[in-house]
Amino acid sequence: DNKPWLVYSPSKSGLFCVPCVLFAEAAGNNYLGSFVLSPCQQYGKLLGADGQITRHKLKNYHNDSILDAERFISQEKIENRKRLVPIIKTIILCGQNNIPLRGHRDDGYIRSLLRYRIDAGDSMLANHLSTASKTATYISKTTQNELIEIYGDLIREQILAEVKHATFFTIIGDETTDVNTIEQFTFCLRYLFENKVHEKFISFLPAEDRTGEGLARLILEEIKNLGLNPNFMVGQAYGGCSAMSGKFKGTQLTVMRGVGRQMYRPNAPAQTPEEYYRVNLFIPIMDHFIVSLTNRFSAHQWMAYHVSILVPSMIEHKSFNDLKDSITFYKAYLPSPNLIKEEFQLYKRK
Repeated sequence: DNKPWLVYSPSKSGLFCVPCVLFAEAAGNNYLGSFVLSPCQQYGKLLGADGQITRHKLKNYHNDSILDAERFISQEKIENRKRLVPIIKTIILCGQNNIPLRGHRDDGYIRSLLRYRIDAGDSMLANHLSTASKTATYISKTTQNELIEIYGDLIREQILAEVKHATFFTIIGDETTDVNTIEQFTFCLRYLFENKVHEKFISFLPAEDRTGEGLARLILEEIKNLGLNPNFMVGQAYGGCSAMSGKFKGTQLTVMRGVGRQMYRPNAPAQTPEEYYRVNLFIPIMDHFIVSLTNRFSAHQWMAYHVSILVPSMIEHKSFNDLKDSITFYKAYLPSPNLIKEEFQLYKRK
């Protein structure tokens, strides 16, 4: 089985039990020998019911040392998380106020803000930065970027939860070029949540294929990766360039084809948020419902109508011409199709 506590020491040419080396104490019958004070070098008798590893695992001090090590690691995790709190809060502060974390050098704004926190009385941060090794301060640019990515993932998860709760959404996007001259597609979502319209940035997508079809594939793939249902996309908002809004191969048209049922219309001007909601959101949603209902129930309606003809009370006020479609529908099951008109007239006289 897996033995993470067992390590090999090249300098001692043998095996040691790390928790026992760190935490075991000799008391009473607990004699600390092989694996603790001295390395285990008898490799021929390591495994098996009577092996040295098995006998060591049965020692009381070994089990106590394992528990002590787990408690120590758990406490260290708690302490490390506490040390990260002021650093994370400072990064969030910079993000909320559009403050760059670093200047031309690594010693930028974030370190100045951290020093300000220490001057304001943050003793935990002061103790952490004064006692931690240079490789464990958690304020390097690498750690900053990792924390930003983690926080970004959490924000994105929250936004997607709101979008899924809202059900319907609109895509907002456009092309842009970053400082490395790489074309990227800015992907945003617009949705209604808690009676408020939200427009949230989701991601930058590298746009290698900048044609309408290429951007459409990029958008549909991102929708799939986000776990959203493309059938609930009720609108698209892009720039006016031909790649985006072209009538034949534009992004909007290709996305419509990929979704299958969406109707495209450019955003209509509106004077108030209420008017904008009615024109650009409510009407597309109603279009979506109408198309869905038509596709779902049209065949069923005709089937129900044909079945209703079998009920005498349903045909009392109908003419024979009203029944022609139903007669054709049931013709194979009628014993005398040529006599239907006479039978119908006889029924009406009764």
